Amino acid sequence: MASVPSLVLRLAELYGYALIRSRRHLVFRHPSGATVVTASSPSDRRALRNIEARFRSSLRASSSRARLLTSC
Repeated sequence: MASVPSLVLRLAELYGYALIRSRRHLVFRHPSGATVVTASSPSDRRALRNIEARFRSSLRASSSRARLLTSC
């Protein structure tokens, strides 16, 4: 089985995020400007699901902000 950090990197790549920094936390940025920060060693059994939810949520938030800015 793959390690959790490598699975997080695969998830990020799937959603179009790039790894910006990896120290105590992993910082990902999407080309749209959305940023997601996760622990570098998540310990919860639902950690991957929660991280994936953060990726999706961040993308939804950035797209709704973009729509608001273009409608003005």
